[in-house]
Amino acid sequence: MSEAVKVARERFRSLAQVEFDPRELLPAGEDVRCAAALVEAADVADEIFWRQALPPGQSRAELFALADGDDELRELLLFNYGPYDRLDNNRPFLPAGPKPPGANFYPPDLTDAEFARFVSEHP
Repeated sequence: MSEAVKVARERFRSLAQVEFDPRELLPAGEDVRCAAALVEAADVADEIFWRQALPPGQSRAELFALADGDDELRELLLFNYGPYDRLDNNRPFLPAGPKPPGANFYPPDLTDAEFARFVSEHP
């Protein structure tokens, strides 16, 4: 196991765990339809966030294959939405290059100047 994984595991283990029953938070009556729509929207947002958080060219399945039955590492990947330690400036704890500055939201070769020009041309 790499040193980066060891450090990420130690940091992850130090976090407080909170347990709750989500059924206690659900609304009653008419609000149930609204809650269902919010959960559906959250699922879509979750999928988009995963696309932004993964290393370029790597799928979620490929990433989780690296955990290879290691439940704690799988939880660490879920917590961080990928191999970048969010509690350590997005340093990778698994083999991955640096997190792209645009996090797969912007083209990887987009420069600051190009972005600024686009924003100024499209106010």
